[in-house]
Amino acid sequence: MKKLMMIAAMMLMSMGAFAQAQEPGLKSVGVTATEYLDSDSRTSFGAKFQYTLTENFRAEFDFKFYPKKYHTTIWNPTVNVHYLIPIIDKLYVYPLAGVGLWGYTWDYDGHSESESIFTFKAGAGAEYYITEQFKGIFETYYQVAKKGDYKATDPLVSLGVGYNF
Repeated sequence: MKKLMMIAAMMLMSMGAFAQAQEPGLKSVGVTATEYLDSDSRTSFGAKFQYTLTENFRAEFDFKFYPKKYHTTIWNPTVNVHYLIPIIDKLYVYPLAGVGLWGYTWDYDGHSESESIFTFKAGAGAEYYITEQFKGIFETYYQVAKKGDYKATDPLVSLGVGYNF
């Protein structure tokens, strides 16, 4: 049994060793759809720009827009950092962390209100390269917004596609 476990561990380590590293300077753009996983489920549509800093670190600008629901429109720009971990050829996983703004505009019966709240984001993602240029993206994370007595901790799931250039 010990030999079998050792062989399995060696196989897993070797798969990571043969995966391709990201090239510094690699740029990517993508589109996403994100869903809040709470009782007030909302879907956003977004765009992202990624820039690979080193073989394992990548910076990302992400913007999400939540269409009007219950008289409220939400926008959410964030700046994120990813640490890329090659798993097998064409598959990367990464922890992510970011900061940004969560803003909303509420408009009902001629009255309106707007506010912006500072947010923190932490989670994990995965991307699979369909071709050298196109990739599928999956992310799940928590986003925390706090201002005064107001505090929101929301789990989110995001699916998207990206294009490298």
